[in-house]
Amino acid sequence: MLKPDTADWLGKTLQKGKLSRAALARQLCELDGWRNRKGELCAASARKGLPGLAAELGLPLPPARRPAGGCRPRSRRREPRGFPPVRLQCSLEELGAVSLRPADTLKLRRHYGDLLAAEHPLGRGRAPGCRLVYGVRAGGQDVGVVSFVAAPMRLGPRDKHLGWDERTRRRNLPKLVSTSISQQCGDTVSGVTSIDVSNPENIVIRSWRSTPEYGAGIWGRGGVAIGRDGGIYGGTGDGPYNPGRRIFGNTMFRLDPDTLELVDYFTPDNWEYIWKRDFDITASAVVLEYKERELAAIGGKEGVLYLMDTEDMGGMTHHDNVYTTPLLSNDDEWFEGKGLWGGFSSYVDASGKVWLYAPTWGPVSVQAPEFPLSNGPNPNGSVMAFSVADHPETGKPYLRPEWVSGDLAVPEPVVIANDVVFVLANGENVRQTVNAGVFPYGEFNSEELLKDDQRLENAARARLKALDAQTGKTLYDSGPDAFETWSHFTGIAVADGHVYAVDFSSTLYCFGLNDEQ
Repeated sequence: MLKPDTADWLGKTLQKGKLSRAALARQLCELDGWRNRKGELCAASARKGLPGLAAELGLPLPPARRPAGGCRPRSRRREPRGFPPVRLQCSLEELGAVSLRPADTLKLRRHYGDLLAAEHPLGRGRAPGCRLVYGVRAGGQDVGVVSFVAAPMRLGPRDKHLGWDERTRRRNLPKLVSTSISQQCGDTVSGVTSIDVSNPENIVIRSWRSTPEYGAGIWGRGGVAIGRDGGIYGGTGDGPYNPGRRIFGNTMFRLDPDTLELVDYFTPDNWEYIWKRDFDITASAVVLEYKERELAAIGGKEGVLYLMDTEDMGGMTHHDNVYTTPLLSNDDEWFEGKGLWGGFSSYVDASGKVWLYAPTWGPVSVQAPEFPLSNGPNPNGSVMAFSVADHPETGKPYLRPEWVSGDLAVPEPVVIANDVVFVLANGENVRQTVNAGVFPYGEFNSEELLKDDQRLENAARARLKALDAQTGKTLYDSGPDAFETWSHFTGIAVADGHVYAVDFSSTLYCFGLNDEQ
């Protein structure tokens, strides 16, 4: 939605017809402050939105310009060979379920290659390694193409770890295939995608978008959570909130597992403050069972936890949840390095008590509730433990503080095994800006961003700890020298009596008990 002054400017400029589409997009970004996290103008997204904006104003856009003489124009479109093309005359919602057909014959590979050449903005393109291609089909006809291309041609840490020189890289790279779906990565719109592989002959893909535009990314490290009836739960990050336009920034959602349609959602009533402060819901949700009720909890950089009943997540207003904790972290209101990150973990002990563990970055807030057990100073971060109980005043479920750990430098989501909480303090330098300032929306200063080499400075080594699940007491500490470097968004795995972790040097570490122990 444009600011009134910007809409006024756009209408007058379109009437004059002197600016190109590219220039219009850049000016729009400047006037409305549309910048990404690096402070760069979101010109590509703005240019995509120009046709819709011009249509709303009832004015024509200037004609698209061909590339300048130094650039090679796209080759002329050619219709695919062998199969008639399908021109969709409906929305994706109206299209319904689709299936994938692998391009496993020469005829199909040529056909789908021609579709890419004809319909993709960048044409067929050349994959640096191998390419996997699938046709997207609906109603027995081809309506699209999904193409997975190879890993990067050169990737320093990977090549060093694998011992690849130029020759072995060229020989081995075609054997690797990778893909990534992220917020605005390749102009991908945020959301959830499900792939039904119950019938290999008819793989069905469905998707739900948290926004038709930029933002509302699903950042939680563990992806989505699944409830007892198959309901899909997750949280969205930074972005506006406008359910009438299907925009669900900073929202906890529930999706139907069969149709992937939105069933219910909860959005904090201070969503605009959260959005403008860049306090994304950055952690994955966790689903809890308590007294035959199903609850869900989630949180983010603001530093509070939200508890919801999955049968009615936000009430009639979608802002009324069961319980919200006091501020647990982030008194300084930083959008980096403080608050709740990654994801939450839970377990039920032998007595039936339901526990929730939250990795918290930065010191405990002065507004935090009193924890009966504290395990020492924690200026850099901690694990906070809660149990689910009935609130003594309201009688509704709430998160009762139990204990807080000692100091952990950037704790990752924990793993619980045999009444022991295993946690990796990753030691990363999580600062993103020079002064850790708070940037009002639309006034982000890219000069404040730290460069890659600056972010590598002041990092500590990763450190593994084992804590008593009931008290938070340290049972084991790997010490500061067990890991060679720090780690980034990795977490740990526990299996067969061993704990596994990796660090930035791409080294895999394994911890276990000695035979005598």
